Amino acid sequence: MAAAGELRVSVVIPALNEEKSLPATLAAVAAQEPKAHEVIVVDAGSEDGTAEVARAHGARVVTSQRGRAWQMNAGAAAAEGDVLLFLHADTTLLPGSLAGVRQELSEPGSHGGCFQLRFDAEDQSLALRVWGACTRMWLFRTPRLVFGDRAIFVKRSTFKELEGFREWPLLEDLDFAMRLGRHGGACGFRF
Repeated sequence: MAAAGELRVSVVIPALNEEKSLPATLAAVAAQEPKAHEVIVVDAGSEDGTAEVARAHGARVVTSQRGRAWQMNAGAAAAEGDVLLFLHADTTLLPGSLAGVRQELSEPGSHGGCFQLRFDAEDQSLALRVWGACTRMWLFRTPRLVFGDRAIFVKRSTFKELEGFREWPLLEDLDFAMRLGRHGGACGFRF
């Protein structure tokens, strides 16, 4: 939990048949200091043990129709935090990530942002190495290259102003990042 006066971060994880990848993701969230205010796994009808794994790791499970946009909007509606962090079920946060989110969003004019990307298999794949490097280079720090696997975070008030994710089957994350970037100007979107 955040200390008095700190931003409360709600982690929203859309999931569908993610029982194998979810434990590492939830363990990385649980290891954060300070802790998340809450962790919400939004299940879209998994046929495996996704919901059970989420509950066993202390997450609240809500249900939604299939599709990340619908799932993330459902998670945001259920969340209580000041900040929403949308995390893919196969993505792990590095230590200090939530503290970094709180720090970035405490800056005047900051509305949201995302993380740089690293793949576990970067050593084995040139394509993954190049894509990961692009997300870490200042030249490519643009909302036009932000997809959900970079863990988009946003102030709840801004999320509401932008009316959440457009309920599209694809590229809802890119659309949201671009709208967020326009909303906050050059300083409003943090990488």
